[in-house]
Amino acid sequence: LVTISRRSDALMRKALAHRYDDTPSVVWRGPQDGDNPYAGLLAWADRIVCSPDSVNMISEACATDAPVFVFDPSRVSGRPRRFLDALLARGRIRAMDARLHPFDAEPLRETARVAPLVRDRLGDI
Repeated sequence: LVTISRRSDALMRKALAHRYDDTPSVVWRGPQDGDNPYAGLLAWADRIVCSPDSVNMISEACATDAPVFVFDPSRVSGRPRRFLDALLARGRIRAMDARLHPFDAEPLRETARVAPLVRDRLGDI
């Protein structure tokens, strides 16, 4: 199953529409295709492939127990690149290849660790 983000450019949308036009319910391109299946995709995915330009989408994918592959991580620079490099070094994501071999992936769930720190810093506000 394939979904796009609001940042997906028109060329990507058109390419996906062309590639999967004869296979209904494989690609979600927007509201014209019904409700957004994103939460379900994350919950049920065996593997997840993300573009490198959405830190939010990659973060959400890494919160699952599915292996996460990033398409061409070298396309980004600056802070997004440092984010990807940290996840690559940690083994939580891999650069996409043709095989997408699964790997053990521990979900990144930081709320339990970060919440007390935020609470302490906010004090009695």
